[in-house]
Amino acid sequence: MLILMLILSVAEYVVRREMCTEAATIIGPGNKKLTRPSLIAIFHIFLFGRNCIHQH
Repeated sequence: MLILMLILSVAEYVVRREMCTEAATIIGPGNKKLTRPSLIAIFHIFLFGRNCIHQH
């Protein structure tokens, strides 16, 4: 479980960093637009295979 949390925290950091440089938003759980998705939101998007990235 600890390794999973470590991997997800790295994924959160990478996703947030790249989204910041590209000014992108992700459609997350509940069809909310997210500019800084949380660890749980990123996991939910990966789990259900949503590919909803919008660039401004």
